[in-house]
Amino acid sequence: MFFDKCLFLSDSQKDKLENDVRCICKYANQMFMANELCVALFLSGSLARREPTYKIENNKITLASDLDFVLIYDENINSYKSISEVIKKIKDKFNYYDCSFSLIERGQLMQTTSF
Repeated sequence: MFFDKCLFLSDSQKDKLENDVRCICKYANQMFMANELCVALFLSGSLARREPTYKIENNKITLASDLDFVLIYDENINSYKSISEVIKKIKDKFNYYDCSFSLIERGQLMQTTSF
């Protein structure tokens, strides 16, 4: 799905990279749920456009693109600190990938010009 436009990858290479991305997304979702943080989490950037970059070093393929997440939270959540702590855990667990998070308060969403 994320690697459909990567013409020079074999199906097994695509599967490996897909699995990595799905694992990170699943873990992020589980962490927010486990901490009872009601947020909407979106993947944006090159992965969302299905145009990720990858690298092959020593016959090992890895994702070169970062994982750009957009996190929408409710102003009533009153737990920006908790959100930040969960983000830190996600980044620490997957420190071999660059995971970035843009946080947008739900009330500000309509004023966001780049999405």
